[in-house]
Amino acid sequence: MMTFISKQQRWPRPLILILCLALFAGSATAKVPLVAKWGRFDQSFKSGSKYENPFQQCALKVTFISPLGETNVVDGFWDGGKIWRVRFSPGQPGRWTYRTSCSDLANQELNNQTGEFLCTSPTGQGRFAQHGPIRVARDGHHFEHADGSPFFWMADAAWNAPRLSTSRDWITYTQVRGGQNFSAVQWAAGTSPNAKNQSAFSGQHQISIDPRYFQGLDEKVDLMNRAGLLSVIAPLWGKDPAIKNLPEEEITLLVRYMNARWGAYDVAWLLSLGENRNPRWLKIGREVFGGTAHAPVILFPGELASGFDEFRNENWIDAFGFGLGQNLDSDSVKWLVSGPLGRESTNQPARPFINVFPPMENGLTGQGRERITDHDVRHIAWWSLLLTPPAGVSYGAQDVATWNSTKQASLPTWQLSLFLPGAKQMSHLAETCSSVDWWTLRPAPHSVATQPGRNAPERFIASSENAAKNLSFTYVPEERTVEMMLEALPAAPAIQWVNPRTGKKSAAVAVVGPRACQLPTPDVGDWVLCVKSGK
Repeated sequence: MMTFISKQQRWPRPLILILCLALFAGSATAKVPLVAKWGRFDQSFKSGSKYENPFQQCALKVTFISPLGETNVVDGFWDGGKIWRVRFSPGQPGRWTYRTSCSDLANQELNNQTGEFLCTSPTGQGRFAQHGPIRVARDGHHFEHADGSPFFWMADAAWNAPRLSTSRDWITYTQVRGGQNFSAVQWAAGTSPNAKNQSAFSGQHQISIDPRYFQGLDEKVDLMNRAGLLSVIAPLWGKDPAIKNLPEEEITLLVRYMNARWGAYDVAWLLSLGENRNPRWLKIGREVFGGTAHAPVILFPGELASGFDEFRNENWIDAFGFGLGQNLDSDSVKWLVSGPLGRESTNQPARPFINVFPPMENGLTGQGRERITDHDVRHIAWWSLLLTPPAGVSYGAQDVATWNSTKQASLPTWQLSLFLPGAKQMSHLAETCSSVDWWTLRPAPHSVATQPGRNAPERFIASSENAAKNLSFTYVPEERTVEMMLEALPAAPAIQWVNPRTGKKSAAVAVVGPRACQLPTPDVGDWVLCVKSGK
């Protein structure tokens, strides 16, 4: 029976459009895959040839053509047996096509294979599903999402955690850290075995890989992203002799493999030059990331290292990392607050500066005599944030980073360590920054009329303001009174204190003098002075 619709019963135009799109999507699904914008296209291919060492003997590349005709060439990767795979994240809705090319021209199953998929509008409610992957913002000093939304780097340095955790434990970890206002996880892909005693590779002069090791990490990377956590991958981080003795071309091949495998996720790359600024990492970085689109690469020259001029013309480097590590003696703190990083951050071309090597809460200091406390990590975090144009900071808990599974009160130590005081205080730091346009701030040492840090670095007062001088943060680690220059304050300021230990705010009282004003802190301990325009 046919049903007629009168003029009065006609469906509204938006509903008709939705029905048409739904019908189109339904018919398209039967023909080609649907992939959300900023989602992940994952396609496998079965090789027609068997190789003794596929990692070394066969290379797969896939060329993707966008709806506008733009070309994107990405590496495929071997995934065990005769299976090769390619992963790609489209940033443009419409019809995409692809074609494979194989280094072994006789392997017809991997060479000249074609296909297509339809990229739809973004779907999902997560940070990356809604706003896209991260990139360096136009000002060169912070990160933003593909849609222009600012991205505040609040990372947990959980170096060994993905490798040693079970799937169930990793769900717990990502849910907790995501709920604590963390936005990233730094971890080492590593050379040490995982919890199943699988290693990433074997051999020295010509290595072979174990795909099972990397398959286990795929799930961990995906869970990070689903929890709104950027996966910050440090390939072969550390002082493992296996890295030191591995030929440069083998490391290059291994890092290229990791990039092929995880580059379509929401990731960043953290490269450490290690001891003596080993120049081979620059060569490896150029080879893997130079001249091609890639997720952000952060270069870490080493702990207590400054002087980045030799790297500024390396266009594949997107940001610079610094850090004290466990070195919290007076000389190390003096290095941090004395100004070299602030001066470095003003050089061109501009790049974000981030403390990616934080002291690990509850770990031992570099001298090995004392435990690192929340007081220590909080001070380093706020100094690091305000002494350079803010992009974010990193935090670490010793027993999370080492994935200490020793039981305490029926719970593993790593799980209890997720709730150390410092982690909660990093959550307050992220909340405080997210309440303002943090990315507009710049170091403003001239704003502090009296600087006790000149004689005692642990008492250094760090201040940062925006260009309009209607927003500023000043971190006061010990003083009971801070003296601020009047010219640094807006005409009708709204001033309040933020307790970095609790996140609570208190009213501020100012005693105004001819050139400066004195502002007593509400109580003992460290405080953050937040000044905004009252208009």
